[in-house]
Amino acid sequence: MSFLLKPWIAGLLLLCPVSCRTVDRGDTNIMIYQLDVIHYRIRMDIDNRDQRITGTTDIQFRALKNLTRLAFNFEGLQIDSCRMDNREVQFNRKEGFLWVVPGNQVQAGSHHIVTVKYSGIPSDGLIIGQNKYGHFSAFSDNWANRARHWFPSIDHPSDKASVSFEITVPAGYEVVANGNTTKTTTLGGRSTYFLEEINPIPTYCMVVGVCDFSIHPEVTPTDVPLTYYTFPEDSLQAVLGFARSVDMVQFYDSLVGPYPYSKLALVQSSTRFGGMENASAIFFPEDSPLFAVGDAGEVTLAHEIAHQWFGDAITQSDWSELWLSEGFATYFSFLYFEAKDGTARFDELLTAARNRYEKQSSKSRPVIDTGYAALADLLNVENYQKGALFLHALRIRIGDEAWFSGIRRYYKGFKHGNATTADFEQIMSEASDTDLKPFFDRWLTKPGIPE
Repeated sequence: MSFLLKPWIAGLLLLCPVSCRTVDRGDTNIMIYQLDVIHYRIRMDIDNRDQRITGTTDIQFRALKNLTRLAFNFEGLQIDSCRMDNREVQFNRKEGFLWVVPGNQVQAGSHHIVTVKYSGIPSDGLIIGQNKYGHFSAFSDNWANRARHWFPSIDHPSDKASVSFEITVPAGYEVVANGNTTKTTTLGGRSTYFLEEINPIPTYCMVVGVCDFSIHPEVTPTDVPLTYYTFPEDSLQAVLGFARSVDMVQFYDSLVGPYPYSKLALVQSSTRFGGMENASAIFFPEDSPLFAVGDAGEVTLAHEIAHQWFGDAITQSDWSELWLSEGFATYFSFLYFEAKDGTARFDELLTAARNRYEKQSSKSRPVIDTGYAALADLLNVENYQKGALFLHALRIRIGDEAWFSGIRRYYKGFKHGNATTADFEQIMSEASDTDLKPFFDRWLTKPGIPE
């Protein structure tokens, strides 16, 4: 995710000093080590007249312990029914959680499906309304823990799952989401799109987008379908803005490892962020520089594409290690321009990152920060700029051969899973035959940049 275009975040942090913040209760997976979601099946009808949705989500999970209650993140919408393994069960809601009472104890190792039917107008997470040209649109915008406003889930990066969608919209509108479209049906003026992502992804990357899109297909040299979904009024400029996207995918594919998904969509949307790396369906704001004259958005484009490998395929196990996503995407965007535009461009980007860090860092918090009060606090120069500077310092410390070898081993070993800084440290130590723990600790667990 790029926060280059998010002045609201800086304002939020200025207006809410640490002393006035309350702990974000949604930043923890309270069911960790108790259950593991395997698959979400999300069926949703979106009404373009009153922004109302009618939804049904099946949560397929495996119990890791004997359980008498289950908890899922879910807020705001009315619950019409709750079933488990096709029978009605008791449920209640408290402080942002849907608590399900199965009746009989759930045995460790057993598999089950909880089905929740619900309806209403989402207060967040799924933005339904009109785009800047006055046309109907609906776009998910989940980061960090806002998926809970439109479907029940374990809304935390530690519990990744595959996902399928059945999205019904007025005929004439297109739907884009994670994964591939398997079929489309139209009946009575309503179209239903069926899509499926078979690889496990975090809930903050599970999205749908609905609009009257202009659709422009491309394909990479390794046969990855890459498609632009943009507003018709901006489609010509988008072709120019996205011009190097095929080359970016191919670059990371050859540098790190095979592209992790079956397709990539670049989508003009209503996201509040400068770019949002949703797995296989990157969302850009409707007024992104990518849809204007010039190439001001190319660094953001490279950043979000790099996220498909780092953040999406390999996901941080906990929010406090967000640098494993944002620091990587920041530095790997620089690597693209180093390879394609030369060392002067790379040096320019690296210097800009250091200058931004020096200007904005309080020098009082480390990169790995467990003391944050709200998840928005983590969208900072420690995770983005210092994370990138650390990766460069590590590259210099162990040399290009060991560094790139370690990166490829890290990707291969943790692709479609979760990772920690300790995991990355171990792999880079092995790749360089060096004990890197002191180096990692100085950079990541202490404030400021080491001398």
